[in-house]
Parts: sequence; C-alpha cells; structure tokens
Amino acid sequence: MEKQVDILFSRGLDITNSTEVRQKIENIGYFKLKGYCFPFYDQKDHFSSGITFDQVYESYVMDQKLHLCLLGLIVRVEAQVKSRLGSFLALKYGPLCYLDEDFFRASEYQSSFLNKMTDDEAKAENRHELYASHYRGTYENTFPIWVAFEMCSLGTLSKFFSDMKTADQKAFSRNIYGGVTNKRLENWLHYLTLVRNCCAHNSRTFKRSFATYPKFSSEDLEFCPNLATKSVFSALYILSKLCFSQNYYQSCIDELKADEQAYSHVSLHDWGFPDNWYDILK
Repeated sequence: MEKQVDILFSRGLDITNSTEVRQKIENIGYFKLKGYCFPFYDQKDHFSSGITFDQVYESYVMDQKLHLCLLGLIVRVEAQVKSRLGSFLALKYGPLCYLDEDFFRASEYQSSFLNKMTDDEAKAENRHELYASHYRGTYENTFPIWVAFEMCSLGTLSKFFSDMKTADQKAFSRNIYGGVTNKRLENWLHYLTLVRNCCAHNSRTFKRSFATYPKFSSEDLEFCPNLATKSVFSALYILSKLCFSQNYYQSCIDELKADEQAYSHVSLHDWGFPDNWYDILK
C-alpha cells in the first residue's frame, strides 16, 4: 500500500498525509481510485499541476452519493412505469396481451420478449420469489402482464416499450405522462437503463458521458442548455418528469444539495450540473 501512495506522489498528486491516504486506498481499492485519477491527468499517468488527493477522493465520495440518489429514484420510477403500463395494457387488451402474436410491432419482438421472460422466471425462482412459483404452479406457468413486468429488469421493460405498436406507445405516454411524447419516453427509459447499470455496477459517473443522447423538447433545452449533454444531470431531470412521488424526489434533491455543500473540493459541474441546478430540478 505504501508503494501505491508513492506511485501517486511520483505522478504529481499533492499528498499531505500519507497515512490517511493509505487508509483510504485500503477502503476503496487502488484500482477503483485510479479510475477517478484519469480525469485529473494533463498527460499520460501524470496529474495536472496543483491536484490534491482530497480532490480525487471527494470526487469518488460524491459519485457514491449520486449513485445512491439515482438508484433510489430509478427504482421508484421503474416500479411506477411497470404498474401503470401493466394496468394500461391489461385494461385495453387483457392480462395475457403479450401472448397475442399481433400485439408487438413484429413477431420477432414477441419471440425476444418471451425468451427473456424465461430467463427472468429462472432468476426469480433463484431469488425464491413466491409469486413466481405461485403462478408457475397454480396457473401452469402463465403470467399476466403485471407479473411478467415484476420479473423483468428495467432494460427488458425499456425494450418492451420500444417494441410496442406506436399507437399504444402514444396512448400510454399521452394518458400517463401528459406532454411527454412516445419517442421521448422510449429514449428516456433507455437512458435511465444506462445510468442505472452504471450506478448498480459502481462504475464512475464523475465526468462521464453516456452512450446515448437524451431527447428533450426545444423548450426544455432552451430552459436548460446543460440537458444537451449525456450526463448524470440529464438523468435527474428525466426523473423529475417521470417520478410521481414528488416528496421523495424532493428529499433526494435536498440531500444532494447538502452533499454538495459538505464536499468543498468537488463541483457538481463535473457531473453536468449547471449553477442553478437545484432551482431547475425542484
């Protein structure tokens, strides 16, 4: 561990207390910490002038705070979308609508979903989910749409929505989310899946651009130009539009504001946040 501290020092990192740094590296792991060093390099394996260990460490700590905030909100929104979409489809087409060969936009989409359902059922059984064994035993492995959604991941839900017929996408988006278009909702679910996976695997979101651009209306982009970036901030803005638990959402934003004030060596600008982010999100 002492050697790793020496490596950081030799690469130009300002270290004032090597004992404290060693303890923090033991808790984080050198390889994990190194991922947060890269954005501070001015050349290969060398830090920009004046970069301190506290800056690198607090970028990691703030990232952990954001991961917890995002995961909590995404899980809440995922449950709400599943509940509302399941009810919408069951009332319109019946609880086994996804078994109708004409339900999806193409037959291969149905095959893909059914194959994924088989995998999800096996995972639910491995988790000892009682509802999975109940429907498998009592209803001969026939799962109504709301049970199918309960078993599936956010990624599967996102794919399911994109494979629905356009008319159903539009009706659901209009009835449930008002001014959110079906194409925007499809994009948002995919974007939240990328963010969720990154947070769930504890990957760095500090100074990270995701693989997909989030889609926003021209009014939203004029209101907040930072939404044009593939950042964590864009995900929080999306969540503000999709989360029906506004008190919960507000508590998450309040906690994030407190974290920003607590860690003076980092700025939320590095996660795509504008100066007035709190007023925009609340």
